[in-house]
Amino acid sequence: MVGAPPDEPTPDRAMSQPNTFLGLTRAEAPWATARAVIVPAPLDTDPVTTLAHGPDAVLAASRRLETYDEDLDQETIDVGLHTASALKFDGLDPEAAVKAVANSVERWLARGKFVLVLGGEQTVTLGAALAHLRRGRRFGVLHLGAQANLQPLHQGREFGPSCVGTRLVEAGLELTGVGWRSFGRVERRSMARPEVHPWVMSDLDPAGQWVDAVVDRLPPEIYLSIDLSVLDPALMPAVPRPVPGGLAWEALVDFGRRVFNRRRVIGVDVSGLAPIAGLSAPDLVAAKLVYRLLGLAFPGVGAA
Repeated sequence: MVGAPPDEPTPDRAMSQPNTFLGLTRAEAPWATARAVIVPAPLDTDPVTTLAHGPDAVLAASRRLETYDEDLDQETIDVGLHTASALKFDGLDPEAAVKAVANSVERWLARGKFVLVLGGEQTVTLGAALAHLRRGRRFGVLHLGAQANLQPLHQGREFGPSCVGTRLVEAGLELTGVGWRSFGRVERRSMARPEVHPWVMSDLDPAGQWVDAVVDRLPPEIYLSIDLSVLDPALMPAVPRPVPGGLAWEALVDFGRRVFNRRRVIGVDVSGLAPIAGLSAPDLVAAKLVYRLLGLAFPGVGAA
């Protein structure tokens, strides 16, 4: 009998953990039978943001969601959605934190689970992508966000949110960016690299013709990384660096649907929520997005 992964609590401790996606106890969504696992990764290397509280805020908000997805006409909860124990980053430098994410994700992948990582800052993307590389997958990364994150270093360090894209490309991955609208001159030059396919916000026509054009360029297998800053700040103000413009909800979910329909999505992360005290709407938007992405990963499950 396969034992619980090393980062899992004992059954008694698991039952006492209050904050899981949709409020499901681990008895209601045991890891052994779940098809999808949500890994909270509250990584935040910037002490002035509230990103470390993002995963908890999403999990708490998810309790207020309807389990029936009206757009997909299905009860995605029937997939079996297990929430893993939140990763601990106390005392870890950014490189060690990336390895911790990679190790956790790889353990779940070894058990045949679809993994959605819930950040924290976007540095978690690198760890998750490395886990899939360790499994021998050939894939590209599709990154949606306001920032390109193609700096050579982050505050003088090799690992951090502003250089995630650079590290992904150095790992041999093709990187497609959508919604980028905040980047420096060095990053603009990096976009000319053959492995980088940028679709900056000004490239996205209002008629939506960009959607199929982007999907047509994607490789057959994709790791999807969504920083919530890709959304218009009017809808998602709870990010560390809001940038005017951005995608509307409808544009984001329509694009997500096309990607899942036409490409094999091997994993997902959603990051960038910096909760604002007294403002719960962004937390709900993030939770709804997570649930929608899981529904797209398992179409037709629990269909009415």
